Amino acid sequence: MTQTEKIISWAKSKLGTSEFDGYCQRFVRLAYEAGGIYGSAATATQAWEKWCVAGDKSSVPAGAAVYFNGTDPAVGHVALSIGGGQCINPAKTVYICSISSIPNFRGWGWQGGVRPTGAGSYTGGTSGTKTAKAAKKEITSAVTKTVTGNEGTYRFGRLYNAESDDGVFCELMIENELIYAPVIKDEVTYTTQRRGCPSCLKFSVMKDGIIDFREGSPVRLKVNGSPVFYGYVFTKSRTDKFFIDVTAYDQLRYLKNKDSYIYENKKYSELLKMIADDYNLKTGDIADTGYVIPRRMEEGTLFDILGNAEELTFARTGKRYVLYDDFGKICLAPESALHTDIYVNETQIQGYDYKTSIDNAYDRVKLSFDNDETGEREFYVFNGTENQTNWGLLQYYKRLADKDEDVMLKGKTLLDKYNLLERRLNLKNVFGDLSVRGGSTLFVNMDLGDIVLSAEMTAEKAVHRFKDGRHFMDIKCAGRGGEFR
Repeated sequence: MTQTEKIISWAKSKLGTSEFDGYCQRFVRLAYEAGGIYGSAATATQAWEKWCVAGDKSSVPAGAAVYFNGTDPAVGHVALSIGGGQCINPAKTVYICSISSIPNFRGWGWQGGVRPTGAGSYTGGTSGTKTAKAAKKEITSAVTKTVTGNEGTYRFGRLYNAESDDGVFCELMIENELIYAPVIKDEVTYTTQRRGCPSCLKFSVMKDGIIDFREGSPVRLKVNGSPVFYGYVFTKSRTDKFFIDVTAYDQLRYLKNKDSYIYENKKYSELLKMIADDYNLKTGDIADTGYVIPRRMEEGTLFDILGNAEELTFARTGKRYVLYDDFGKICLAPESALHTDIYVNETQIQGYDYKTSIDNAYDRVKLSFDNDETGEREFYVFNGTENQTNWGLLQYYKRLADKDEDVMLKGKTLLDKYNLLERRLNLKNVFGDLSVRGGSTLFVNMDLGDIVLSAEMTAEKAVHRFKDGRHFMDIKCAGRGGEFR
């Protein structure tokens, strides 16, 4: 079936019903959605203003939306053409009539600005109550019109396949045509975070007469022969002529690029693979995230685009995933896969920071949605009554673009997330263990004064420090239940 046939078939299935009395624009929108075309307008008049094609009613094509002044011109009225001068009119009941029988004709156009396949042709003029104009089309796809210059091919370097089992506690290599094992000053720090950041390696090398590297040079770190970090030099700085301070990031650094994506019926895991292919990034194990995201139009950093996909997946499945780089390969794993057997108490650390706050808490969630059928902005309010009594009113507000997001589920999820006393716990100088990274779990048992903490925690951020054959780490802890974040 063509899109027009699907649209008209859906409309005919509603003949004789009264559910669209006063909701004519919703009727046409749903009919078009049945044909796979999406576009939103608050009223029939707004749709006429956005998508009118012509004001001649002598030969309105099948599948077109037909606009009228209605009893209230500010709201207007719309019906659906089925060709031959006939239309399906969503009035007190849905029925078929001639277009001419409905007074105050305004013009016709395509819902969403998109002409459905199989729609009747139009060869008439533009006379009538509205001058023909180019219809604004809903953005449903992306196309690249021009590319300047050839795309460079980045050298990923030989270090990726270099192996060494020489037993050196902290082995660091840099490549620039040749492979260098530089003399390191002070400590090497390796930092990973739970989300939205690449892994970072910082170190300082002695500038002798041999070493020569540049921005973009591959860097590899192994500890006791085990692979830890593979990335690229992004920053070089000096305070004297003898040492160079270096900051390197893994592949996830390229997810800070900004871009625009339109995708449909893709899982979070499939979106990640698509973006990695687009940017020539190497991938490893990518877990199947299950939930199929119907349609998204995104713009921002690649981290943001992927983060939105993760949130949509979490809202539908309740499962969290960790995105990370495993020695030169981007991986996606469920949180449970990064579980460790690390147990931390006061005897295994040299200090900690602990803070409680309601500065980022919300005990009321208010969501709104612009109803394109009634012309009303609808509000949905969720209260955390007990905490409002203790803290006062702390409100989170968001306007939803699409009511189909399931406003009740979203409101409850947001209230569960934010209606909590925030606790922050940073563990300092814990004995190092490379199984701990941003997103991995560990068990913490400590008396923090106001509470005795005995729970599994997530490492929101882990900073590993290597110096003089010793390995310590600082861990920013996040609670599995939400109050530690």
